[in-house]
Amino acid sequence: MIDTLAFINPLIGWMAQPWGRFIVSTAITVLGALIVLALIHKVPKNDNPTWSQSMLGAVVVFGYMLVIYGVWPHDWLTLADSKLNWRSDTFIITEPIKVPWQALRDVIAVGLYAVALTANALLWVRWQNRDKYQTKQAPVEGTPEPAGTSRFGRPLSRLRKA
Repeated sequence: MIDTLAFINPLIGWMAQPWGRFIVSTAITVLGALIVLALIHKVPKNDNPTWSQSMLGAVVVFGYMLVIYGVWPHDWLTLADSKLNWRSDTFIITEPIKVPWQALRDVIAVGLYAVALTANALLWVRWQNRDKYQTKQAPVEGTPEPAGTSRFGRPLSRLRKA
């Protein structure tokens, strides 16, 4: 059965390995940040989304945060423990004190969380200030300027004489 699946998808054996999972979770993390940066320039701040668009956005952001705060560091810890053998029984330095590789593994995991939290905060700020990053469009010639607004906030094409 595995040979048949490996013929259909040659990445199956590679994907199950810790290196493959860590590379894919890193790629998803970077790709998600790039998508948000692209959306900052496209979605205007005064655009009122519908309820379903807001819910879809919330689900996507929640899933992305699950990847960057849960899957990405977990894949690093799994890789460091299994393939790199950075466990508590192997040591970087033995004299004058014993420093296990596990300490370096944990420092790198904390660094992944720090990178994710910093990028998360920076993307929040850029998303809230996205009007500054969008190009301003010049008004089209021949389009009449509104004469005012109605009681309901809609633009008027001409003022009514009272």
